[in-house]
Amino acid sequence: MRNITCHTILALGALSPLCLARTCETIIIPISATAQNRVLPESLTISSFTSELLSSIPNIPPTTVSAPVNISAVYCTPSPNPRSSTLQILVHGVTYTSSYWDGLDTGDGTYSWTSYANTQGYATLAIDRPCNGASTRLQSIAECQIPLNADVVHHLVQAARGGTLPLSTPRTFNSIIIVGHSLGSVISNFHGQIYPNDADAYVLTGFSPVLVNGLPAILGIGLTPASAGLHVGYVKIGFEAGQRFMFYHGQYSTSLQHADFLRGGTLALGEAATGLLGQLPVPAYTGAVFVLNGNEDTVFCQLLPVGSLLGMMGHCDAGPSQGVQALYPNARAFSLFDVQNTGHCLNMHHTAQQGYEKVHKFLEAQGL
Repeated sequence: MRNITCHTILALGALSPLCLARTCETIIIPISATAQNRVLPESLTISSFTSELLSSIPNIPPTTVSAPVNISAVYCTPSPNPRSSTLQILVHGVTYTSSYWDGLDTGDGTYSWTSYANTQGYATLAIDRPCNGASTRLQSIAECQIPLNADVVHHLVQAARGGTLPLSTPRTFNSIIIVGHSLGSVISNFHGQIYPNDADAYVLTGFSPVLVNGLPAILGIGLTPASAGLHVGYVKIGFEAGQRFMFYHGQYSTSLQHADFLRGGTLALGEAATGLLGQLPVPAYTGAVFVLNGNEDTVFCQLLPVGSLLGMMGHCDAGPSQGVQALYPNARAFSLFDVQNTGHCLNMHHTAQQGYEKVHKFLEAQGL
């Protein structure tokens, strides 16, 4: 456990109304996951990915997959805690771990979602998704899929509401906010399809319904086999220029971007292959939804399938962000914000605080 002293958070040039100390601890959460995964070719490789293959995934009959998973997570809580019964569960994207939500631990809070949320009184649980970081590395094709990830999130919600998270000071949470980034948002969307009563709110960052247009950007960044000792279906970003084009734009620190590349994690091919499962409607969900995107997102906001091949940036405010609302026709509240001059990994940009403020004002307005 570590105590983190209060520091000043700036939001659009104004001091945040709360400045609180926080305590963080790393915990391991054992989960027996069971999910309706898809039967994928065991010989699946990046070179065999096609838009036809990926588009066919939702039509493949599901098969039951069960696996024990240890989830590594960082739990942070402010002191005092004005929102003691509300927890944000943070689900990272591709090539990241829980450290994405703390700005790769830069220390000053500028890029830290968790620090901002804690300052607003929320407890946070930032997880290493299964098959990533310090969590259990499962078989990369048959097991590491979107449905299994969603089932893990469901178990985390149950543990949080039931007071069984292995915290040093046990707590029960009555309100759950699930915050996703990129593939974490895809997982959150699929989670809502299967477990529509779990979350009081979803915050979907780096997300829209037109992921298929961004697939060339993902497949064109030089993905190469990951380190020795991992299943052959684990890959990593092979060259820095590709990572920079896919994740960054406009106002960002080149030194942070370089550090981001050096710390880059893996992608399991099963995660990538089943991504379009998290692009489907969630009609049974009646909670609140907020969409936060970097406007120039090259992955989720390409207007043309060939856009990334032509070196074009995305344009989230030209329709992709608004398109999310159609996936949630019965949400009690919906809002969005596109951060201008910002790329896909918006937490890593100088503009990060703009998005943090918009999201948390929305959550406060929803009584969360």
